[in-house]
Amino acid sequence: MKTIPISELEQHTSQTITLQGWVHTIRDQKQMQFIILRDNTGQAQIINIKSENPSLAEQITSLTRESTITITGEVIENPQVRLGAIEIHLHHLTIETAAATPLPLDHLSENEPGIEHRLNWRHLDLRSPKNHLMSKIQTTAEWAMREYWHQESFIEIHSPKLMGTASESGARLHHGLPHLRTPILSYAIRRVTKPYKKL
Repeated sequence: MKTIPISELEQHTSQTITLQGWVHTIRDQKQMQFIILRDNTGQAQIINIKSENPSLAEQITSLTRESTITITGEVIENPQVRLGAIEIHLHHLTIETAAATPLPLDHLSENEPGIEHRLNWRHLDLRSPKNHLMSKIQTTAEWAMREYWHQESFIEIHSPKLMGTASESGARLHHGLPHLRTPILSYAIRRVTKPYKKL
């Protein structure tokens, strides 16, 4: 079954769909369980009734926040749901990657850690709503500039990322043909842009 983005759920009411994303929050109540699933386009509420799906209930109980999951379920309209008045009744759940707990960086925490800790866990830091919104704005701005330059017949030039080893004498060498016993090509990953600033 084709995976759809959360932003398109309204188009699939009363249909069975598949979603993939990160576990944003979990509410494990006495009779029901709720998962807020997040992808790059939004969030959706997933519901499971324990008595109807005991095996799914066990899976959800073992879930951790920020785990990557794939779910299949039926899209149901529910005006009481704040996330688009839609929820998904869970049929199947696959845990693709289970996140460690506690998280080394929790973007739902009220206390924001220092910049050094955030950079050490940058892949988690970028998942915060603030950083995600900034990335979307940057992407939109960059796309608009590229579109304008393309309409004005500009040519985009990318400076080299690989360069001769003589230019980066202290860099670690990477063999271009690692499967050969005697590599015939070596290169270095560029660390600074100084050699190209004068171009």
